[in-house]
Amino acid sequence: MLAGNPANGMFRLFGDVNGDATVNGLDLAAFRTAFGTVQGSLAYLALLDANGDSAINGLDLTAFLAQHRKRGRPDRSPAILATAAR
Repeated sequence: MLAGNPANGMFRLFGDVNGDATVNGLDLAAFRTAFGTVQGSLAYLALLDANGDSAINGLDLTAFLAQHRKRGRPDRSPAILATAAR
């Protein structure tokens, strides 16, 4: 699951909190900190709210775990990103 703007080549793999193009243990540590928070909480990270319900909960954990250990490719062209987003 990619998030971002294919028109300018910017994207981030869901769960990649630190932007290193990999969802790994560093991102899991950040997810654990955000788990159970709601919008307005200091630890809430909107980029981990996969379904946009303003809460980091089990639904978001399921989406995060589906991405865990995946790697993005920041060198991908906008055309490829637009195709992948469909």
